[in-house]
Amino acid sequence: MKLDLKDKKILYELSKNCRRPLNKLSKKVALSREVIDYRIKKMVKEKVIEGFYTEIDETKLGFGRHIVYIVFHKVTETKEKEIIDKIVAHPFVSWTTVSMGKWSIIFDFITDNIKQINDFVEELKLQYKYNIGEYMVASQIYFQHFNYKYYNVKEKKKLFETIEKERKYTNYKLDRKDIQLLRILSDNARMSCVDISSKIGTSPNTVKNRIKALMNAGIIKSFFIQPNKELFGYSQYYLQLDFVNQTKDEEKRVVEYVIKHPNVNAYYKPLGHWSMELAVFVKNSAELRKIIIDLRNLFGNIMKVHDAVLFYEEPKSNYLPTGVFDSLEAKYK
Repeated sequence: MKLDLKDKKILYELSKNCRRPLNKLSKKVALSREVIDYRIKKMVKEKVIEGFYTEIDETKLGFGRHIVYIVFHKVTETKEKEIIDKIVAHPFVSWTTVSMGKWSIIFDFITDNIKQINDFVEELKLQYKYNIGEYMVASQIYFQHFNYKYYNVKEKKKLFETIEKERKYTNYKLDRKDIQLLRILSDNARMSCVDISSKIGTSPNTVKNRIKALMNAGIIKSFFIQPNKELFGYSQYYLQLDFVNQTKDEEKRVVEYVIKHPNVNAYYKPLGHWSMELAVFVKNSAELRKIIIDLRNLFGNIMKVHDAVLFYEEPKSNYLPTGVFDSLEAKYK
């Protein structure tokens, strides 16, 4: 499917808020509601848009995010697929990528009990004792995504290209209806309040108010789309950075730089191992090399590139997995 500028503007607006109604999209893109609706449905059908997701802050639900890195040994294509399918199917596994480089697979494990990660890795090692090699787990302290950067749409006000400031969120006591609502929105963020209300047994207006309250509490952070990056000609990489004797101000300058960089669509701060991970998307290896050289030229006195990891494919997108909601619903019976 060949995308024109209007398609890219629609994708851009949906990447900032995919629950935005058609009438507001119409004003932003300067197309009729009917045309925008048709274009969105066509982009879904053609798999330009792979999903509509809700960014939920799992820490406010009592869970932590941990990144698991595993090396495969002596795997056939069939055996590799079998292991990947087992990992993706785990109820507490979120985003997953098959990578080229040292690590064969990287995935997010979201849990309120870190022992679950150890149990799962030990299960993998037992079942695939000749195929699972080195592994590592890094707990995630902080992350920030910039899902709108893929489309190269320029705005006069770059409201999103800043370090997230600490907000004062309202206190909010979750109930079972909230958990049901979050479960639906997690991987179906564009579902209407009317349709959600029929599924959870409440009024559309109540759904709308609950969504607003969950956003005010910081539990819901954003609504975004997952694009098919390959259709845009992009390859996705992780850059793992190490800081050396940096001050807080120097680290802040690095963060400000990567946030504003047009090819950085996320950055993560893990606990230990290395100081920062950048998710970067590029058209070719020359673009990647330039990004790395620029980082070295600007911050080489306090930072070095630890590794660059190519994402080969992403079998599972970045949304809160079913195990989290199953656990929460059990608590709110």
